[in-house]
Amino acid sequence: NSMGLTGISNAGYDVGGFAGDASPLLFARWIAIGAFSPFFRSHSMVNSRDSEPWSFGEEVEDISRNYIKLRYRLMPYLYSVFYESTQNGLPVARSLAIDYTHDDKIYQGDYQNQYLFGSAILVAPAESYKEYVRLYLPEGKWYDLFSDKVFEGKSEHVYPLSKELLPLFLRAGSIIPMQSSVSSLMNEKPEETLSVHLYTGADGSFVYYEDDGSTFENEAGAFYKRTLSYSESQNSLTLSNVEGNYTSHFKKLRLYVHGLNGKLHAQFSGNSLESKAENYRFIEPISDFDPYHVPPTAPIELKHLNYVEVELKNDEMVITW
Repeated sequence: NSMGLTGISNAGYDVGGFAGDASPLLFARWIAIGAFSPFFRSHSMVNSRDSEPWSFGEEVEDISRNYIKLRYRLMPYLYSVFYESTQNGLPVARSLAIDYTHDDKIYQGDYQNQYLFGSAILVAPAESYKEYVRLYLPEGKWYDLFSDKVFEGKSEHVYPLSKELLPLFLRAGSIIPMQSSVSSLMNEKPEETLSVHLYTGADGSFVYYEDDGSTFENEAGAFYKRTLSYSESQNSLTLSNVEGNYTSHFKKLRLYVHGLNGKLHAQFSGNSLESKAENYRFIEPISDFDPYHVPPTAPIELKHLNYVEVELKNDEMVITW
């Protein structure tokens, strides 16, 4: 976070530590936090223990798989955040001092390590040996990523910890584009549906950016860029006209609306959209390979989410509900 304040966005961790040996519990927490850092790898030196996710037993391997897969699914969000950093210098991992400069609470020792990953995701790191963490949620409304429980801002909380769950919160008004799960960004393409998770409760916007990811053709205009804007009062999501001449990999948009009571009744271009529902979660429960395994304090429950799908067009698009 401090490196980001100096203008260096691409900073992160050697997960597991470059020198010395991490315990299984430390590695599990470290890889979860590392998945929400700009630069993310596991790495170590000679004459230290192996620091691959499978080197610490099945439970840690499952936890590692969860957070690595979640980071890959978040790549449309993360790639856009990196693009933003190249344009205005805002770091990817943002000290809360950037957005909440005049909130005295964020400077207190208990909360000084919390940060925003991009504009939307609040990360509350905690030592691996702790069973609870004191956290502070700044002004606004905040959704627990795993449960969708809503918390009012400017509030302090004692949050139960487990090996499986890193405290992660979404600011109301957040728009999070995601892709399907892949095992390799270089050798595997995601499905052609872009999932957008919208968190109601406040107006919000997000600049989505895409290019080929491997050349400098974007400098000649080969990019795809558009602003996604949410209006709380009008119950609408607007996609601006596309900038750039790159053809997006994604052909459809699937919109999930969080915080909605009841069925999603949506319209696009004057036509009603078929509302569907899905049992959804961002990470999977740990495998039941150990009869003595203690379930997490906050179970990874399935959420019943409503969504609609539309074909992506390059012109302005407005979805209302």
